[in-house]
Amino acid sequence: MKIPEVPLDKIVNVDGTLNDTWLSFFQNLITQLSINVNDEGYKFPELTEDEILQLNTPNNANKIVYNITTNKMMLNNAGTFENILV
Repeated sequence: MKIPEVPLDKIVNVDGTLNDTWLSFFQNLITQLSINVNDEGYKFPELTEDEILQLNTPNNANKIVYNITTNKMMLNNAGTFENILV
């Protein structure tokens, strides 16, 4: 999920209306939240086994995905995705 950067501008204009920069921020934030969060909570990326194998790099450490091939949650631990045991 890509959370937009918080603007440094004043939140309201002199006439009391919402600043355009802040309006854009809130619109982008709501869009990201509606895409990635549903009534049950955060929606993790759903990937196939092959897609997950391509992400086995240290750059993806500590990332969580849902493996739709095995129907299991996986965590990238130091560069390799492993099943999360519950």
